[in-house]
Amino acid sequence: MIDKRLAPWIAPRYLSLMVNVRPEMIAANPAYLNDLLHAGVGLFRINAAFGTHGDWMVVRSELNRINIEGGHSGKLMLDLAGPKNRVEELYIDGKQVDALPLRKGQFAFLSSEPTVQAGSLIQCSDHDFLSRAKAGELIRFDDARVEGILIAQQGGVWQVEVKRVFGHAYSLAVGKGINFPETNTIGRGLSDKDLRDLEWAAKYADVVSFSFTRSGDEVKTFRELLIQRNRSELAMNIKIETREAMAQLSSIIAACVENPPCSVMIARGDLVSEGGPSNLGIWQERIMEEARKARLPLFLATGVLDSFIQSGFWNRSELSDRYFLRSMDAFLLDQGPYLLEAIRLWKEMEEKISEAEA
Repeated sequence: MIDKRLAPWIAPRYLSLMVNVRPEMIAANPAYLNDLLHAGVGLFRINAAFGTHGDWMVVRSELNRINIEGGHSGKLMLDLAGPKNRVEELYIDGKQVDALPLRKGQFAFLSSEPTVQAGSLIQCSDHDFLSRAKAGELIRFDDARVEGILIAQQGGVWQVEVKRVFGHAYSLAVGKGINFPETNTIGRGLSDKDLRDLEWAAKYADVVSFSFTRSGDEVKTFRELLIQRNRSELAMNIKIETREAMAQLSSIIAACVENPPCSVMIARGDLVSEGGPSNLGIWQERIMEEARKARLPLFLATGVLDSFIQSGFWNRSELSDRYFLRSMDAFLLDQGPYLLEAIRLWKEMEEKISEAEA
């Protein structure tokens, strides 16, 4: 069992579902939030990489109204973006495109500015990664669907060779993540935007999530930042999703215990981008063991029941995952056309697990 002092707001075991929410969806259909609460969702996550403070207030205000009128206790989590690089624009021979086809053996350019007029150019959102990177290091796109090597840099522009593409045909889209798993990012703290978003979270969120945490010292700094904003009691969620975090896992877990209320999230999307597909299961199991020893609340994100949510039909691994990962305290589900149906299936599985363990 978890130590309730570390996250007193979390619902009992088997009862905690989180859902990603987009403010424009709630603004267009406020009743949808009520439907999710009735279905059993307890925590709503906003990704701070998207939208504005005004957009997020739409969700906060609507959740407050529904909680009061319906007697619910839905909570709101703001997930700070952290040092995440994304595809900002794509170009082919100087012409902006919506998608860039990539294949094994192909070369592309990577820059934070649209400076290349010939060939394929991926414009990224954060130049700091490019200045820290070194030739020969790995680069991964879109949750490791594409893997490449940084070949050479000239004038702030990197040449990338695509080494592996998962799937028969792949096209990179704007907004997809870019990971530099072998690049040293020590010393990168919260950005100015993160700090502005933290101000909003301190006023309006029930939980604040910190992305790309790399050490126990960072966890202590996060709590100090909340104390400075008169929210010493605000629940923190620490996401484990980098090689550096895995190397410092024990110190991160210890700092979470020392700075309650605090939970840990296994963020599988970036974790697989950092460690590669072959390491994901090993790293996930290690995080689970460490968190359980410390009695920390443990969340799982990315790809949970995703086939069902997107297509309306499950795959077998998703169903068995629900049982083998039953020690998790909360799961994050993404948006999709069959989300409510997926939640109903989830609840059925929870009931069966409870009966089997009674």
